[in-house]
Amino acid sequence: PGSGTVEIEGHLISVSPLVVSIDGLPIEITVPSNMTLPPLTPGQEVELVVQTGAGNTFTLVSIQPGDNENEDEVEAKGTVTDSTTSHITIDAGGAMLTFAAPAGQTLPVIATGTFVEARGVTINGVLTLTRLRVEDCDGDGGSGPDDGGCGH
Repeated sequence: PGSGTVEIEGHLISVSPLVVSIDGLPIEITVPSNMTLPPLTPGQEVELVVQTGAGNTFTLVSIQPGDNENEDEVEAKGTVTDSTTSHITIDAGGAMLTFAAPAGQTLPVIATGTFVEARGVTINGVLTLTRLRVEDCDGDGGSGPDDGGCGH
């Protein structure tokens, strides 16, 4: 294909200038003056289509956050050991995972010992919660709207 566009995935180092780390190498990408970037956060994974030019220059064609990629997503199921409005810690089979609340959001405080399923992504080295689900105990015959104990 002689079109000269390549698709790359990497981690955003900075937005202005646009610098992306690909396999640990920082690469600066020229943003055309008529192009508006979506809201981006340094540290997040992005997928870019770039036009390659002479002298190893890269000009942005399109960029999108790589949220739909699961490689950086952490999924944990386990019991809550610590829960505040700003973070939740889960004992996922002996591994203690602490998920931080997303920026500007408060988390529901969940009783210690509750079995939950949490998903998060690492943003700037901080595991940030993207989804939290309290597991209802399947097959306990519906012993009440919320006996909380899960039959332990």
